[in-house]
Amino acid sequence: MTYKDFSSRMRQLNNEQIIIIDDILYQEIENPLKPFHIFLTSGVRIRKTFTFMCSIQKMLWYYTKQITNFDPLKPKMMKLAYTGKITFNINGTMINFALIVPLNKNLTKLNALSDERHNIFIKTYDQLCLLVID
Repeated sequence: MTYKDFSSRMRQLNNEQIIIIDDILYQEIENPLKPFHIFLTSGVRIRKTFTFMCSIQKMLWYYTKQITNFDPLKPKMMKLAYTGKITFNINGTMINFALIVPLNKNLTKLNALSDERHNIFIKTYDQLCLLVID
C-alpha cells in the first residue's frame, strides 16, 4: 500500500476509530515482546474490518522503518484466520496453511518439520514483524 492510499484510509476514520488504532500502536510500542490482545465488537456496518485493516497498516508502517536491511520481496506481516470467510475479509491466510498444519489431524501427534522445510520457513519469514490472528 502506498503512503497516499494509507493516508486516504486514515482520513476516513472517525475519532473513536483513531483512538483505538493509536492505543493499539501505543501498546505494541510499549511492550513489543508481549502479545497484544484486543476484542473489537460493535453493531453492523460500523466498519470493524476497516478499522482492523487500518491498525495493521499503521503498525506495518511503524515496523518497516525499524528494519535495517529491508527486503521488499519478503513478507513483513501475516494475517491469519481460522475460517475461509474471515480470511477472505481480511485478505489473509488460513492458519493451518500458513503454519503448515495439516487439516483434520490430531494436533498432539504432529510431526516436526524437516530441516529443509524449517530452513525455508526461517528464510522466508526472517523479516516478519507482525503476526495478526483474527
